[in-house]
Amino acid sequence: MPAKRKYNVFESDKMVARAQVDEIITQARESKKGIFILEGGRGAGKTCALLSLYHHYLQEAKTKVFFVGLFPYKAPEFSSKDNIWLSQDEKFTKKDIPNLLKKITKYLGVDFIEALDDENRREYLAQQLAQRISEDKTILLVDSIYECDESVRKEIENNILTPLLSSNAVSIILSGRGKRPIWTAPEFREAQYVQLISPGEEFVQEQLKKLGSKHLHQWKKILDWSGGCPLVVRILGESEEISRKVLGDAVDILIRETLKEGLPESEYASIHKTLQRLALLRSPFRELDVEQYLFGDKPERRSETNRMMQRLLESNLLEWDDTGSRRGYRIDQTIAYSLRVWVEQDANLLAQYQQDWEKSVKTIKENYPSVKLEEYQSMITH
Repeated sequence: MPAKRKYNVFESDKMVARAQVDEIITQARESKKGIFILEGGRGAGKTCALLSLYHHYLQEAKTKVFFVGLFPYKAPEFSSKDNIWLSQDEKFTKKDIPNLLKKITKYLGVDFIEALDDENRREYLAQQLAQRISEDKTILLVDSIYECDESVRKEIENNILTPLLSSNAVSIILSGRGKRPIWTAPEFREAQYVQLISPGEEFVQEQLKKLGSKHLHQWKKILDWSGGCPLVVRILGESEEISRKVLGDAVDILIRETLKEGLPESEYASIHKTLQRLALLRSPFRELDVEQYLFGDKPERRSETNRMMQRLLESNLLEWDDTGSRRGYRIDQTIAYSLRVWVEQDANLLAQYQQDWEKSVKTIKENYPSVKLEEYQSMITH
């Protein structure tokens, strides 16, 4: 389900680099080989971080950098580069692997023999890279490796990433959102993981300056509404007016680009409404906790809740949280923050959801007298 494009949120020359970018550069410089994996929620700035690394390595001597975007987004400044793979229209598939490999090997000055099958090509490529005499260090950047189909990810790992490790000097830097995949090669299981967290006020102010935003004087409001999420900051920053509607547009982009591909548009309104309600729950929840809150007195509310939870899990909009004393589900916290703010801007909508939750808590208490009423009452935003 493609997002409706109203904002140029992926124009890389207007993005602000993150502190973790400098950390990766330093650590990659200290070792000949390394694997780094940037993790973070939707809109947390993973693409921005990789593009910042790309821009840096373009300027660094004795370095050859190649960027791979596995999902489409707008970055027109890269359209003519020979060291980038990026589609503005279609996501990466298995059929693209040979062409990508051909482009990478050509850029690195290594032969690509089309007549070889995959297994022999992998071995040949690894041998060529191991024997390659070059003072240049290879940097491969791959964006959204977790989100692609598992079969595609395995092909990329086996046919591109693993052979590259045969190079004398190489750093592989990946980004991903959601559940970590099971890597085949031990080098990737032992990679250095870098967690991207929402940045603070300095980032927001710097981002607004780089955008040339007329809302620089309202940086505090933008920080409060976005929680520092880079994508939301950019959308609010380039808008004509900072309003609930624009915040809603930002949330819409976050949700639509996170949803599992192929989901019918007719289901979007129901999913959005469910996420609005769940965003107000500050504590983890279980399915039984929310079935009446989500679907009222419908007889089929349990099955409806099960189906909705499955949809959200498949799209990585829902995650299991067992870090505290109360275990359960949470929606993606990057999305939850801005969506919660969006709901809170409508006093009537907020009051309705709070009343619905209070009603469902009473039902839970009636059905399960041993539960702690105060615990459930405190779960929702007040």
